[in-house]
Amino acid sequence: MAKKKKIEEELLQTHVLNLSEIRQAEACENVIKNKKMPVIMSFLGIILIMFGFLYPKLTDYLVNSNEISYVSKLEKNKLTCLSEFYEPTNTYKISSRVVYNFKDNRLTSSNMETIISMVNYDSMVLTNLNNYYNSLYQNVTSVQYNITLFNNSLIFNRTINDYDDFDINLYNPEISNVNRTSIFKGKESFNQVKEKEISLGNSCI
Repeated sequence: MAKKKKIEEELLQTHVLNLSEIRQAEACENVIKNKKMPVIMSFLGIILIMFGFLYPKLTDYLVNSNEISYVSKLEKNKLTCLSEFYEPTNTYKISSRVVYNFKDNRLTSSNMETIISMVNYDSMVLTNLNNYYNSLYQNVTSVQYNITLFNNSLIFNRTINDYDDFDINLYNPEISNVNRTSIFKGKESFNQVKEKEISLGNSCI
């Protein structure tokens, strides 16, 4: 009986030792895991930072060069120039928007809208101005005009459908002098048109 009890005590002691070893092993494993986690996170952080720096270059490399040139060509098919100012006597506020269209980097057509409004509204002055411009500018094959009074303003629209049919020598430049826009004969390049408009103080996009 005593022998059996001794064997049981030895087994119990062995079980306790094994359990203690298992707990020590788990504790060591947790310590190692806790030490590894900051290292892993730091490594991932470095990878993400490097990817952030390299991403623009990677996208440039991956995008097809033909697509880039095609987009650039699309962007240069149209140029919009804007201006807004008060004329020297401070009688009129003049706003203009001109859209230039290009094909193969050559000016082909344009549309101009100018709004002339009075600082101190006078309907008679605007009516006279409307009559004057309507008598001065008549539609021809290459140039179409639409001049109207609207909302206490004179709205002057000019469309040049095709510069191939446009004769700059027959064009009356008065409105272009008033609204500070350029006159082109056609076939000018995108950059030539943009530079000339900007030289007059207009903003172009």
